Formats: sequence, C-alpha cells, structure tokens
Amino acid sequence: MRKKIIIIMTAIVLVGGFIAGYRNINQKYPARKVETAEKGESLEFLDGVKISANGIKWLSTEEQAAIYENSGIDTSKVNYDTKIIEVSVCLKNTTEEEKEVPITYLSLETTGVGTAISQELLMGNSEHYSSMVEKLEPGEEKVVMYPYEICSIWFHKKDWKNIEMRSFWMTFASYPDKLFIFINEEQVKECRNRSPKTAKMHSKSME
Repeated sequence: MRKKIIIIMTAIVLVGGFIAGYRNINQKYPARKVETAEKGESLEFLDGVKISANGIKWLSTEEQAAIYENSGIDTSKVNYDTKIIEVSVCLKNTTEEEKEVPITYLSLETTGVGTAISQELLMGNSEHYSSMVEKLEPGEEKVVMYPYEICSIWFHKKDWKNIEMRSFWMTFASYPDKLFIFINEEQVKECRNRSPKTAKMHSKSME
C-alpha cells in the first residue's frame, strides 16, 4: 500500500512539473500570429517597405535549359526532374528616405515544402533577375523578380505530375508572426512608377 502511494505521489509531482514547464514555455514563446495577404494586398516587409505579389511563371523546357546553361549547370547528371519558377513581387518604399531592402529571406512555399531563392541561378543570370539587395528611393515602387527551383524528389509522383496546379505563397517571416502572400498564375497587381529595368523584366516574365 505504501509503495502504491509513493508511486501515485511521484506521478502527481511529475505531471505537475510537466504542466508548469509547459506553461513557462508558452509564456516565453507564445503561439505565433499568422498574417496573410491575398492578391492585390500588401504587407509590411521591412520598416516602411511594403510588399505585394505581382506574378508567377513556370519556365518552359527551353527557357529552363537556357537558365541552367547560363549558370553552368549540367542537368544531365541529375537523376530527378526539376522546375524553375520565376516569382515577381512589388516593393514600395513608403518613407521619405532611401531604403536598402535585403531579399535573402523571401521564401517560396507550398504545402509541406519550402525553398529559398536559387543563388546559383540568380548569379548565372544576373542581367535577367533582380539584386539580392534592392535600393528604393523615397516613395519608389519597383517590381523585382527571382528564380526558385523545385525538385521532383520533394513530392509524391502524383503530386509532381500536377505540380503547376498547386497553390504557392511567399513567406518572409515565421516567428513571432508568420507572414505570407498568396500568389498564382494570374498577374496579381500592376505596379506604378517602375524603373525601365524592372518594367522590362516584368513584361518578359509574363509573356
């Protein structure tokens, strides 16, 4: 009987300690808040800089081959399929001062999979894509475009077969707030006051 009581008391202490620890963790790391933007809507990207989705393009086999060739990548040695997605977003400086906007952490996601901007493709095609650090003049609004590579080994075969039908979104913050922008095949929003370079890139990507 005494042994049984000791076991019960030990269990109570352990459960109590677990609950206290769980509450302590929740206080230190509260549940993240999710903030989303539909097409045509913008979110705060950095202090005073807004971001909105502008467009998405799946490259054709020929276009993809040219991008790989410019990057010096030999895809014949790869035993899985890949696809390149070009995503353009609109950045707007709402302040009265020049802004330098790092794009490094702008990720492309779909259910169960996320990927960053392909640095290799970007550097090999620097004239076609935008910079990883964009400069915005006061009040300037600019469309920028970046390449993302996705691989068939990340998906089930049936999902890869219909990969272009999946929903994708851009994510640039995960904690404490999860921020993401939905994108799709349609052109989401035209930006005003584009620089000649970004306007040319945009029209080419949407043809």
